[in-house]
Amino acid sequence: MRNFFRQFRLFFWFAKAFISKHCRLLFSGFVAGFLIFLLLLKLYPILISPFTSWRTKKIAIVGTYTPTTLPSHIQNLISIGLTSLDQTGGATLSLAIKWEAKEDGKVYIFNLKSGLLWHDGTKFKASDVNYNLKDVKFESISDDILKITLKEPFSPLPSILARPIFKRGLVGLGPYKVEKLKLKGDKLASISLVPKMSGLPPLEFKFYPTETAATTAFKLGEVNVLDKISQTNDFSSWPGVSITSQTYFNFNVILFYNTRLAILQKRGVRQALAYALPSFPEEKSFGPLNPISWAYNSAVKTYSQNQELAKSLLAKEGLATISATLTISTFPSFLNYAQDIASAWENLGLKTQVKVENSLPTDFDALLLSQEIPADPDQYHLWHSTQSTNITGFAHPKIDKLLEDGRKIIDKEKRLKIYQDFQRYLVEEAPAIFLYHPKLYTVERK
Repeated sequence: MRNFFRQFRLFFWFAKAFISKHCRLLFSGFVAGFLIFLLLLKLYPILISPFTSWRTKKIAIVGTYTPTTLPSHIQNLISIGLTSLDQTGGATLSLAIKWEAKEDGKVYIFNLKSGLLWHDGTKFKASDVNYNLKDVKFESISDDILKITLKEPFSPLPSILARPIFKRGLVGLGPYKVEKLKLKGDKLASISLVPKMSGLPPLEFKFYPTETAATTAFKLGEVNVLDKISQTNDFSSWPGVSITSQTYFNFNVILFYNTRLAILQKRGVRQALAYALPSFPEEKSFGPLNPISWAYNSAVKTYSQNQELAKSLLAKEGLATISATLTISTFPSFLNYAQDIASAWENLGLKTQVKVENSLPTDFDALLLSQEIPADPDQYHLWHSTQSTNITGFAHPKIDKLLEDGRKIIDKEKRLKIYQDFQRYLVEEAPAIFLYHPKLYTVERK
């Protein structure tokens, strides 16, 4: 024991002498080490990013899709279009470095980027471009020049060409490459994407028929992201989960009327039903276009809840008492709002039922659903009386003429005037009521 204390004293005196002799060097080393520690702490996210980027991000998508009907945001990861869309929905440069319209909009000449490679390593050429559009001819003048010929002028064409292009097998030109597809029958079960550039994580999108199925998959750990869901109640108290929300102004939640029904053929009745509607907590929609569109009209007729005005309009139409019953068809995610609308109409004296659908019905009285808003203001296929996709059956000569002219005229200022009028007439006639822009949520494990 005495020997131990002797050795300890010797070590103590040696350490004291060493520190005394080298104190400045030791202090400088300590300070330098501390500063390096702080620097590494600051740079930590950057230093580990090459490693963490390799962790696959597994994302749940609600909906049924095939390899040819992928959601647009996934398509845009895999490839790009001849054009792209700016914030207002106007066409701008992408694969095309410039273009011009000739012969009053019947011919377009596109100059393309050179030196680009498809994901399979082959060179991208003008001859690769074909969007399979009806009555549209694609002709390569050279590897970098594309000529598009139409039978009739079609001004929305540049916006349509923002759709990503693919070679067979979902071979694209974008920041991600398709690694693997899994099918369940002819429907997609999942699609795996690998990045073509550093700093991006691999992605795996898994598809589920309902929000309930997707939510269950998240709880079981099959995915770590729930994308674009309408309800987050299940996760409000979950630890280690982040919830973000976004209002999608490129979607409208709309109440469509079947104007073939006798009671809904009268504009006054349609307007009365609109004035009876309750308000909703989401961002209110006032018309068929995205509010940030270059053609948006903010001065259209508005329908704020006014039961007295609604009753007055019905009385003018000779419908102070209504014997008919209307059925609101909708989907599970809109059921609560459909019931609110039904209650409001019941207060008008209109017997109203709610019917939950699993697919788009071919016959309905009123239909509540969400619809994507086209980037270009051309909505010919939605509202022209000749179109089978005009689900309301609405026919109005003035609106038909505006829609016909709007897609033929190339001049943007003239198109603006046309589509401002289109919105004004459509909202006034009220074959459908534009309710709100949906708010959707993303749930992600931290």
